[in-house]
Amino acid sequence: MKKGRVIVRFLIILGSFLLIISGAILFFIFQFSKSRIPEGNLDFSRFIGEKLPSREAPVSPDTARVFFTTDGRSLSPEIFPLSSDLTPYQRVEGLLKRLITGPASKYFEPTIPLNVKILGIFIDEDDITLDFSGELKTSLQGGVTQELLTIYSIVNTVALNVEGIRRVQILIDGKTTPLLSREIDIEKPLMTNLNLIRY
Repeated sequence: MKKGRVIVRFLIILGSFLLIISGAILFFIFQFSKSRIPEGNLDFSRFIGEKLPSREAPVSPDTARVFFTTDGRSLSPEIFPLSSDLTPYQRVEGLLKRLITGPASKYFEPTIPLNVKILGIFIDEDDITLDFSGELKTSLQGGVTQELLTIYSIVNTVALNVEGIRRVQILIDGKTTPLLSREIDIEKPLMTNLNLIRY
């Protein structure tokens, strides 16, 4: 009889222990799922601090890093010569033309449709507004990842190569637009997204 009671108590204690462990596991799973960034209108700029890592700076005063992709999931810099004697406007113009023309190396793949045109460049202290033709929106192929690569190849290339530029506003045919294609919000100025860069 006593042996039966001991077994019952053991089973009750074991059951209670397992219940506590299960509850703890469910709690951590719930907390983790809340902390994940949902897919949709992603804005990475709020995760970027005020100071940019020194590794992102141009290799030398007469070079620049233009961001293309090598894997369709991230951005990688291709280095090309760009005179340090250029004005900020001229520097941005040169960067964007190279970005639209595409990479020189077969190792990289372009991120912007070749038929896109630059309609305007407007610099206001640490903000810059870039006006592109409608082909940036209508000729873009792919889903949310391609949108991210297109947007941040522009933002990273300009902001990481032109001193003083922190925010980049993208216009389409002279107007702000809520979405570039399907998912990514470009209605407000954007800051660099270092999370997409792979070396």
